[in-house]
Amino acid sequence: MVYVDARMRGAVWRKHRLLVDSEGVSWGRTTTPYAAITAIAYWSTKSALTRGCEIRLDAGRKRTYIRFRARDAERFVVYERTVAALHEHVGRRIIAEMLAAVGAGEEVEVAGLRLSQRGLGVGKKQIPWAAVVAVRPHADPSAANGDLIVYTSDERRGVKAVAAIFFSNPNGPLLPSLIRMCGQLYAAA
Repeated sequence: MVYVDARMRGAVWRKHRLLVDSEGVSWGRTTTPYAAITAIAYWSTKSALTRGCEIRLDAGRKRTYIRFRARDAERFVVYERTVAALHEHVGRRIIAEMLAAVGAGEEVEVAGLRLSQRGLGVGKKQIPWAAVVAVRPHADPSAANGDLIVYTSDERRGVKAVAAIFFSNPNGPLLPSLIRMCGQLYAAA
């Protein structure tokens, strides 16, 4: 199945073919099979003139950056379809692997946060899953404080922002699902 087959304008005004199918992702001359991908990251930026889209694929030590301009809605759909295919073929597998590791008692580090059965590790703090109440977009989307903010709640301090999630970090886009699933599995424990 082919999800995307498009010629996109990349860096230095050169066009590259972006092919996303059921086997993997090809950008120009570089092909990365889904099975080799160990981390994904993606983000888009808006300016007055253009919207830049970036997707990062880590396959061991090899990194592939897919960068293109999406000036119109049609080109932005290419970005959205690529991200959806990555979630389907890579994100689900990585999430399952990480949840299995946490279930086996390991601590998993993702984009600067640590997940374990005990809770969410932020810096030197360990926050119990029962205290994690929400993962929401940052109140000011133009601020560089994170794509999403993790909120906790306790009786003394009320609701408090404790961590930022950046989708540009390896596997950062998978954190909201991982936090939600770990909270469901381990909040009552």
